[in-house]
Amino acid sequence: MALDGLSSQDLQKIAGSIGSDLDSDFESAKVLVKNYDVFKDDPEASTAYFGALLDMDSDFERAKVITTVSGKSVFTHENIVQITQVLLDMDSDVERSKVITSLAKKANLTNPDIISLARALMDMDSDFERSKSIKWISENQTLNEESLNALLKVVIDMDSDFERSKSVKFLVLDQKFTMPNQANIGKLIMEMDSDFEKSKIVKIVMEEEVITNIGVLAPGINDMGSAFEKTKSISYMVDYVDMDIENSIALIQLAAEIDSDYEKTKSLNHIADEMPDDDGVRKAFLDAAKTIKSDSDYGKLIRRMAD
Repeated sequence: MALDGLSSQDLQKIAGSIGSDLDSDFESAKVLVKNYDVFKDDPEASTAYFGALLDMDSDFERAKVITTVSGKSVFTHENIVQITQVLLDMDSDVERSKVITSLAKKANLTNPDIISLARALMDMDSDFERSKSIKWISENQTLNEESLNALLKVVIDMDSDFERSKSVKFLVLDQKFTMPNQANIGKLIMEMDSDFEKSKIVKIVMEEEVITNIGVLAPGINDMGSAFEKTKSISYMVDYVDMDIENSIALIQLAAEIDSDYEKTKSLNHIADEMPDDDGVRKAFLDAAKTIKSDSDYGKLIRRMAD
């Protein structure tokens, strides 16, 4: 099929018929891949080119076309929107993930492009494939506040806490978080069931200095059922946050909610190692100590404050 020299309008008409007129998706994919260079430099024709994939049934062949031609030219936002429509029309999360991974590695995606692709990620059922796609996007693209939030909303939508914590780690290691992004980390922790995975997220966001306001994490930590994981999370914050008066009081109040006297005493002792010498902080600390039922543990904390 010789397509060189045809007008944009003719190319658009041909693209509209390729997916439906040929005998098989395999043949349609061959024609599309072979002739991509004819379509790629014309914005309208290239958008129609990707629209032709909507007439094909095979997710494998549709993904093969996109992954083969990605990186051969700069995709317009209209191209990405059309590709997103193809992804939304697919049933296979594996093939969807292959396409998004290819785009993340080979294309210079804009933030509106990433927000568009996030729609396809939201439509996927496999948290493993969603997490894998987020990994490659985060490693290869620079996200702004809006596109990062779009991916964080995909993470919140996941069912697997394991894949959620993996995804957050990918994003935290490569991207910069604004306050709205930090707030979505707080929302995510509140949505999670696994205290172990929650504390893993607290650890990575504190180590990488992503969280500047510990208040966004406090509700999710306070909601933990495991006193051990709650103590671990508080410990991460004590180690990495600026222990000024405000943060010290906030962490003391958080520790006061721990059910286990042993874990509560451990948290308060850790806080005492780093908190400033301030009357308000001391009062909050003594109030928290009074919630301890064990006379022995309570006495140790009071003696520590008296020294």
